[in-house]
Formats: sequence, C-alpha cells, structure tokens
Amino acid sequence: RRAAIFRATYGRDAVEPDIQTQTLAFVWEASYAYWQWVAAGGNYQIVQLLLEIAQQRNDGLKKRVDAGDLPQIELTDNQRLIVSRQAARIDAQRKLQQSAIKLSLFLRTPDGQPIVPTEKQLPTSFPEAPSVDSELMEGDFQRAMSRRPELVSLELLRLQLDVDLTQARNLYLPTVDATLFASKDIGGAASSRRDKTP
Repeated sequence: RRAAIFRATYGRDAVEPDIQTQTLAFVWEASYAYWQWVAAGGNYQIVQLLLEIAQQRNDGLKKRVDAGDLPQIELTDNQRLIVSRQAARIDAQRKLQQSAIKLSLFLRTPDGQPIVPTEKQLPTSFPEAPSVDSELMEGDFQRAMSRRPELVSLELLRLQLDVDLTQARNLYLPTVDATLFASKDIGGAASSRRDKTP
C-alpha cells in the first residue's frame, strides 16, 4: 500500500511539469505566429512599394513615349510589370490576412474573443537584440536547465521506478510469519501454589 501511495504522489507531482511543457509549447507557437505575421506585413509593404515605383515609372514612360523618345513596347512592358506587381500585392495581402487570423488564435480579449491584428499594428522596426553577457551565460544556462520541465518529469519518473524497484526487492525477501498468543486463566486455584493470579 505504501508503494502505491508513493507512486500516486509522484504521479500527481508529474502533472505540473506537463503543464509547464504545454505552456512553453504554447508560448513558442504564439511567438512563431507573431513573427510570421510581422514577416508577412514586411513583405506586403515591400510589394506595395514596388507597385508604387512601377506606377510612377509608368507616368514617366508615358511622357517619353508621347514625346517619341521611347517605343510603345517600353510602356506596354511596364504595364505588364504593373499587373504582375498588383497580383503579387494581392497574394501578399492574402498571406498577411492569413497570418493575422492565425495570430488571433493566441490574441484574445479578456472575455476570450479573438483579436485579429490590423496592418496598422505592425511594428515599424525590428527590435534590437539585447547584448549577451558571457560571464552570466554559464549561470543562466544552469538555471535554465534546472527549470526544464522535461528534466523534472524524468526525475519524478525515476523516483516512481525507484519505488517499484524497492517493492520488487522487498517481494524477493523471505516471508517471516510470527504468531503471539496470550492467555489468562480464570476461575478457582488450579494448583497448591496458587499461581493463577491476575
């Protein structure tokens, strides 16, 4: 019975590392969704800028073609480029919307409703990475390793297996059965020494 209690205790304690593992996975997936959205937003802004450049170039080419400085094929070729860039903008916009919807799985209002981020909420620049202090790195590494839920879970599993091993060794020991009897005579004297006393 004691072995079952120990196993149940370690099993109960093993739930917390599983929750921490799922929380870490959730944070990783949310971070990945966020940076996909940021990348899709940056791509959309670049494609939009390229389209605007092609449209501005078209105005200049039109003036030159009207003046007879360039053949009509140059203007036609640029218009084909504008159409392909418009298609690329539509594709980039669709990808931005898809990544925003995916990010909304992780962004919620206090009452649990999804928040779909807009293009205006995109960061204007990439954040600067903090500097790494090489003197603290080893301590940080050890602290991170000691907090890994997988290692805690493995340690609890080891403790459960130790209980099983101890119980198995105990079952191999010889069984010792002992019986104790106690009695008390009641009634009149049974001998002349009168040794039947309380």
